[in-house]
Amino acid sequence: MTKKLENFLALVSDKTSGWLEKAQCEIQNEDWLDFSAEIAIKVLRTLRAKGISQKDLAELMNVSPQYINKIVKGSENLSIETIFKLQNALDITLIQISNADEIEIEVCLTNNVVMHPSVNTFQNTIEYSDELYVPAEIDLPKEVA
Repeated sequence: MTKKLENFLALVSDKTSGWLEKAQCEIQNEDWLDFSAEIAIKVLRTLRAKGISQKDLAELMNVSPQYINKIVKGSENLSIETIFKLQNALDITLIQISNADEIEIEVCLTNNVVMHPSVNTFQNTIEYSDELYVPAEIDLPKEVA
C-alpha cells in the first residue's frame, strides 16, 4: 500500500456523520429554533446599541462567554432562568407574561349565568329589575357592571 493511501485511510472514519439526524431534528424543532433566533437577534442588537461585548454580558450573567456565543447563534434552548438573566442584564423584555390582574375578563351574560374565564367556573346571578347582581368574587368590567 502506498503512503498516500495509508494517509487517506487514516483520515477516513468508520463512524457516520449524523447529518441526517441533525437535519431531522432541525425540521422537528423549526418553530422554537425560529423563536430562539429572534431572541438571538434582539440580544445582538441590544449588545451593539449599548456597546456591550459578549464577554461583558457573560460576566453580568455569571455564565461563560461560550454560553453567550451559543445564545447569540440561536442554537441554545434557553431556560426561563436564562431569559430572566438576559432581560435583567440588558434591561430589555424578551418575553412578557401578563399579570393575572391585567387579564381582561370576558363576561358571558346568558340565562342569568356569569362565566369567569380565568377560573372556568360559573356563578349564578340574581336579577333585580334593571340591575344585575353579581357575587363579590367576580370583578366585572365597568361597561358591564
